[in-house]
Amino acid sequence: MRIGILTATALLFCAMDQPAAATDTPHIAFVHEYIRELGEMEDLRAAAQVDLKRKDSNPVMEGIHYSTRVQLALRTSIGILSGMHIGPPIDFLVPQIIDFYKQKIEVHEYMTG
Repeated sequence: MRIGILTATALLFCAMDQPAAATDTPHIAFVHEYIRELGEMEDLRAAAQVDLKRKDSNPVMEGIHYSTRVQLALRTSIGILSGMHIGPPIDFLVPQIIDFYKQKIEVHEYMTG
């Protein structure tokens, strides 16, 4: 349900009729990347859930493994998003997402550090 709402919101940004400057990332490229990131996070969550259900699993080790994978995925996403620039009126969106991802990395580092 959450992914459906986020996807619909992202598509709304795609449909905006603002002309893009020559250096701006097309809205559809941004939406495509953001949806890919959401899917990747969901895949990581589902894999961690399966790993925890194994009889020989160690919850602490599985948690550290999950957190490490999330941090890697977030750093990759930050790298990809850093090369994107969206023009007005949503030019604030990419930097805010990057900052949010950095905060998530800090939380995961705190939990595993």
